Amino acid sequence: QSQVLDAAEEAQDLELLGRLMLRTSARNQLHGSVIAIQHHGHNDLIQLELPGGLTLNAHITRDSTQRLELSLGTPVVALIKAGWLELQPLQAPRTAQHNALEGHIEQILPANDGPSEVRVSLSNGQTLCASIEPERLAALRLTVGDPVRAQFAASQVLLGTQL
Repeated sequence: QSQVLDAAEEAQDLELLGRLMLRTSARNQLHGSVIAIQHHGHNDLIQLELPGGLTLNAHITRDSTQRLELSLGTPVVALIKAGWLELQPLQAPRTAQHNALEGHIEQILPANDGPSEVRVSLSNGQTLCASIEPERLAALRLTVGDPVRAQFAASQVLLGTQL
């Protein structure tokens, strides 16, 4: 980034760079690469491989696949909002057709008047952050150190690539 900014001498160049850089509210940003693209009508199912051999699916429009110039091997960032993650103990039945990443609860940050933040450490070193209502967390009886599964639909995964 510093090399890009050093090269941008004109004010309008800096304005353009500002519009092209992205900040996101999505708490989960998982890095991986495309390992399969399956066409389904106007949509595509993109399979990603994350470090450590973990995989997940993203369901996006064909237009998005083309605009992002996705092909096998393309490095991508998968964005998943914390509220989209459903946490459950490993012994609970898995929801069919959903992504399921397993890990251990690293930290639980309770909130005074809203959902708690639960951080899940994945086997590949990446971390997921889930937003979960205190009543749900209590019902699941999940505590720090517990193994857990984070599930989410492929349609809840947003993809991004570098420019």
